[in-house]
Amino acid sequence: MIRTDLDRRRRVLNRRIRAAVTARRLAAAVRDLDAKDLTPDERIPAVA
Repeated sequence: MIRTDLDRRRRVLNRRIRAAVTARRLAAAVRDLDAKDLTPDERIPAVA
């Protein structure tokens, strides 16, 4: 049925979105840690 196909597609999309959000949070956290070694002028604002 079409229903199951849509559900499967939505589930895959949600997983991809969640993975992207997690990766972005990780990158922001790493950037934040790196920024602590720099002066405030060089610090890059973390994108939430």
